[in-house]
Amino acid sequence: MYYILGSIYTFTIISEIVCIIILLLKGERNLKTYLFLGCIASSLLWGMSQIGIFGASNEIQFYISYIVGNVGVCFIGTFWVNFIFYYTEHKCTKFLYTSFGISALFYLAMLTNPLHHMYYKMLEMGAKEHAFLFKVNKYYIYFCVILGVVTLLKHKTKTRFDKLNKNLIVSFVTVPFGLNLLQHFEIVVLEAELTPLSFSIACIFVFVAIFKYEFLNINKLVFEDIIRDINEGVIVFSRTGRLSYINNAAKQDLGQIESLDDFYTRFAEHNLKEMKDKEEITLVRGGEFIQIQKIIKTGITGEIVSVSFLSKDVTKFYQLIEQSAQISQLEQELVIEQERNDIVQKVHDTLGHSLTVIHSLIKLGVHSIDKPQEAQEYLLLAKRLTGDGLKELREYINATKKNCTKELLNCSIKSLVDTIKEVPIELSFVGTDDKKYLHLKETIFLCVRELITNCLKYANASGMQIIIKYMDEGVEIFVCDDGVGCDNIVFGNGLLGIKERITKARGEFRANSAKDEGFQVYISLPV
Repeated sequence: MYYILGSIYTFTIISEIVCIIILLLKGERNLKTYLFLGCIASSLLWGMSQIGIFGASNEIQFYISYIVGNVGVCFIGTFWVNFIFYYTEHKCTKFLYTSFGISALFYLAMLTNPLHHMYYKMLEMGAKEHAFLFKVNKYYIYFCVILGVVTLLKHKTKTRFDKLNKNLIVSFVTVPFGLNLLQHFEIVVLEAELTPLSFSIACIFVFVAIFKYEFLNINKLVFEDIIRDINEGVIVFSRTGRLSYINNAAKQDLGQIESLDDFYTRFAEHNLKEMKDKEEITLVRGGEFIQIQKIIKTGITGEIVSVSFLSKDVTKFYQLIEQSAQISQLEQELVIEQERNDIVQKVHDTLGHSLTVIHSLIKLGVHSIDKPQEAQEYLLLAKRLTGDGLKELREYINATKKNCTKELLNCSIKSLVDTIKEVPIELSFVGTDDKKYLHLKETIFLCVRELITNCLKYANASGMQIIIKYMDEGVEIFVCDDGVGCDNIVFGNGLLGIKERITKARGEFRANSAKDEGFQVYISLPV
């Protein structure tokens, strides 16, 4: 019989351990869950002590088994009633502390029993006699169980499922309680102690009945499902560099990642390792643009706990930028064409009219050649109208030149460089200027002019070089001088203005200098 009973105890103990592990991994982090964990742990220790008692070969093993088992005996009632209070939302903090204090006193009495024998009158292998405090403890447990059952029965349920859960819990707990009462009043006499076994089975059934809706950490599971299916990629690495999590979007954006070192190596050209917390960069992979943000989580003492990366496919965004640039170019061309048409129309309406009148006056003067005074009046009037017409024509031509200068960057830069006499400037163009760069030309002109101004003011240079390179994807500008340079670049109004213009145009700006090594600037602007 003891062999069969021990096997059943072993099975229930393993089941309870599984329940505890599931709760710790997937359960909600709240007091209700912890109180139920206490119920399972108490019945687990009580059951383990029974196996220890069965197999004890000496007094020490026997006594240790009772020490372990009495943790469950003394605290199971307290854990149970407080769990029911929190389960039915009848929270009482004072009762929580008081009840656990009472259980602790009973357990202390058991530990110190050899000094006073008020818990066990006798406790030896094959012989056991309970004393006054043990009986008080038993009645206290009865009180806790009954109080919990009454509280549960009085609890108003909202759904049929809640009502079914309530009835199941009452049934599961009533069985071990009733069995213990039958043994207590010697109505049923058994050789073995079955109360801890029945309590263990009851805890397992209660766990199965209400785990999904009462203990399960719904937030964690829902968040995992959401993160797994969102369009943005999520990769999490532990502080040792081990891959902790990667969702489907990250696999699509970046491929399968093995570890943090593997991730850094795969994208070594972007130097992801040197990225700071919350910093973002954009990777280009096979014509796709992937935006990466690095998130570093640190502990209380400042050590790195995890390194995470968020990825997002921004290819459509860049395509929209390209389309916007093309639309902007077309709009600029339409504006220029409209301005030209306006000028032509003005020339036709005003200058054409003046020339027609002049032609008429000259004709009259020729016909009045025998009348010198009258012919002179016609010629003088024609002369005045000619002067007015030339003035209007000059104004229209200047307006046209102004628009042409805006249109042609090479012409603007050459004109700008030709006005500089103090420092020789070597100007070079690589590639062909084209209308597709039209929306960038004002930005480039203003940046180059500011860099020339800075060179004249601060560089004390004997020469300067400007290279403008036209490419299909954008324009690159290289500007350098052989001036005094500096170890620390100070971003005053001039350089800040350049940087703001380049940033607004979604470009890249880099400045480099050292003492006695001149000043170098690189600008890249995307079409």
